[in-house]
Amino acid sequence: MSTMHERGHRNPFMSHFEKNTWDQFIEAHRPLAYVQSYNEPVGKGHTCIVADVKRCRQSAFTESEWDFPVFSSLDTIKPATPGELCDFNYIERDINCFMRSEIQDMGYVGQGWYHRCIVEYFLSRKIISWSHILFGLQASSHIERGSLRVPISQIKAAWSLTHGCYSDKESINACIGLFGRRKSYVYNTLFTLSLIHISEPTRPY
Repeated sequence: MSTMHERGHRNPFMSHFEKNTWDQFIEAHRPLAYVQSYNEPVGKGHTCIVADVKRCRQSAFTESEWDFPVFSSLDTIKPATPGELCDFNYIERDINCFMRSEIQDMGYVGQGWYHRCIVEYFLSRKIISWSHILFGLQASSHIERGSLRVPISQIKAAWSLTHGCYSDKESINACIGLFGRRKSYVYNTLFTLSLIHISEPTRPY
């Protein structure tokens, strides 16, 4: 085992997965964004009411009540234990099995992996039962909740000093998007006056 100093600086939020967990968790279908229309489309000149959560992605990082999981290659998917929730839980339930309205089933978009926060909500609202939770994946390490408040406030302060076309919201959303990337790339650039020099192609790692 090498020390952090020997390995050099690493992203403390970066997870590592063994191949089976990667295939079944990372490569699995991700829950879709929840968008619901409850009224018929209206024509021009009519009033349309739209409800949206302001800066929901930023708030999810700054106001989270759960620590952020960081997975290692030793963390594997295990059968669920009734009464115990993992950081991520695999739910399989017929979307119409309870004959409930879409509002009553709000948040559930079909079988797949869900974070503990939404699973707790599902259970409290009886959207699912414990029998619908088939598998769990628990991280061996966690970043303390609220740890992103200072970095995000620094990003917002930096963007407040600019007058460009981008806002701190777009910058923060882009940063959050990077947390979910499945590939990273190394770019090699060679400056030369000779036509015989060919740079190596970009490669994922």
